[in-house]
Amino acid sequence: PREVTSEECFVDLVMLWPTVEPWWNEITSAIAAVPKMTVVGSATYRVAAWVPFMRALYAGHDISASHIDNKALWFEQWAIGRPAAKASHVRVLWTRIDAPQFREFTKHHHTSRGNIDMEALKYRIRAAYKGRVHNYTHDVTMHAG
Repeated sequence: PREVTSEECFVDLVMLWPTVEPWWNEITSAIAAVPKMTVVGSATYRVAAWVPFMRALYAGHDISASHIDNKALWFEQWAIGRPAAKASHVRVLWTRIDAPQFREFTKHHHTSRGNIDMEALKYRIRAAYKGRVHNYTHDVTMHAG
């Protein structure tokens, strides 16, 4: 088989939070309709406990522990009174991006490469769905990257 470089394609993960569960299929279709982007797989997972899950998810990110814990606590509060099957599940999508564009950025003295296509997608989906989430706070519709 021929080797594929990150300049030709890039596979990234998108996590749809339970706050937008009623629209998971709609969001998946919107992502699949983005030029250069293909959803190549998906799976639904149950989150047993939000704090350890969030800490593991963001372990490689340059984000403070207090911010991660606050986000986990927000999900715990949001879940109160909701059916467990809806309040504790996430949908993971694997996306292929053809001819991706990257940018370097520095945060807290750490330089990383960010996928410009995925950043644009994140902002577009968040803007479209944040009004549908009760007590919305930043970044509770989707995680990507």
